[in-house]
Amino acid sequence: MKQNTQPAPATVEPVVCDGCSPIPVSHLDLDLKTPIQGWPASLANRGIEVVTDDLGRQAISRTDFAGLISERNEAQRRHVEECRRRALETQKKRVVVGVPAVEGATPYQSMLAHTGLVTPDQEFGGRQPPRFLEEQLASARRSHRSGGRPSSGTRNGSPTR
Repeated sequence: MKQNTQPAPATVEPVVCDGCSPIPVSHLDLDLKTPIQGWPASLANRGIEVVTDDLGRQAISRTDFAGLISERNEAQRRHVEECRRRALETQKKRVVVGVPAVEGATPYQSMLAHTGLVTPDQEFGGRQPPRFLEEQLASARRSHRSGGRPSSGTRNGSPTR
């Protein structure tokens, strides 16, 4: 048997084009890094109007979202360009590692054979090495030869009993 039923009347919803629907603020994190101060404060600082969408969520217009995306893309392009520029500068200023060996010479002689390299005495102004240890050793030898203790009457910095 055939039933004669009429289809239920369709509810008419307003047609909203995809280009007109706002983007929820919560969806911004999918494509953009969350600002330190959070999206609401950041959007307010930029003068971007936050509206409520048909589901009651905070949202921004698609044109404002497109502006944020293009701003991010421009920042990434500038960053890549800066990295390339720094890499080229680094390659131009490359530091030579090591000293080329001179055949039949010691490493020290090889180092001195190349221009721009100096001896430690030249580099440090010919400073004399410290003499503290040598003086202490000479003092100990003198006291040992004399067969006694140091003449100050102390032993290891403390008075003797």
